[in-house]
Amino acid sequence: MFNYFNICPLCKKGTIFKNFLEFKDHCNICKQNFSNIDIGDGASWICMFITSILVGVSVLFLEIFIKPPYWLHLLIWPFVILFFSLIFLRLIKYYLLLANLSINK
Repeated sequence: MFNYFNICPLCKKGTIFKNFLEFKDHCNICKQNFSNIDIGDGASWICMFITSILVGVSVLFLEIFIKPPYWLHLLIWPFVILFFSLIFLRLIKYYLLLANLSINK
């Protein structure tokens, strides 16, 4: 799944991420420059918004229907928040890069 969100939007062969969340300076196949593209903090804000809604609704349903002890909430939700944040952040950064490239054509 993550390999799909690492494909260069122009040549569809190269990769664009240097590590899990950092863009490369350029595509290794078509040499498209990504260093001048700045997506800012938009990905972080969108990721926090989506994660907050998903976790908030999940906590509410878990508390209403199952009523686990509070220590179980403290054990479960930090890991769920971290997981969703990392997954969504990479996907949103990729889509914001696509949007930026399509606007700047």
